[in-house]
Amino acid sequence: MKIKWFLMSALCLFQFTANAQKLPDKQEKYEFLHWYLTRKGLKQLSDTTVPFSIGSLKMKEIDRILAKKLTQAELRYLHRQIISTKIPNALDTMVFKRYDLITIPDAKAFRSYISMPIFSKDRKMALIAYGIYCGITCGEESIDVYIKTQKGSWKESHLFAFPVVMF
Repeated sequence: MKIKWFLMSALCLFQFTANAQKLPDKQEKYEFLHWYLTRKGLKQLSDTTVPFSIGSLKMKEIDRILAKKLTQAELRYLHRQIISTKIPNALDTMVFKRYDLITIPDAKAFRSYISMPIFSKDRKMALIAYGIYCGITCGEESIDVYIKTQKGSWKESHLFAFPVVMF
């Protein structure tokens, strides 16, 4: 009887842990992207997402910035999301039809691009890389960080100081 109870307890704990570690699904990401794109007002958005990074800023440097406020377990969770994202990942043009999506960008044309968002385990923090390209020597890239309020809405956070890379 004790063994059966122990096994049931272990199974429940395993299920709880597995659910807590579950990565965000497409719907969660797209809900955030809708909010983000409406707020940000990016014009001529590429329909293909980019890797989560900022130009020459390597993941090691991004980790160094994040490690000031996050645990190693939280960093690993963010990494799992970055690694699991298929790059390039085309946005569903039917879902995002109200936005000015560019399906085949002209190399010389102005355009904006984003990464897929990544979330903290508790889904109370979201990070997204974005960039604006306006010519061979014109543009900027950065990572935006948002925190979910108690009312469930997102607000920009200055918890992390990511540089804005201009070129």
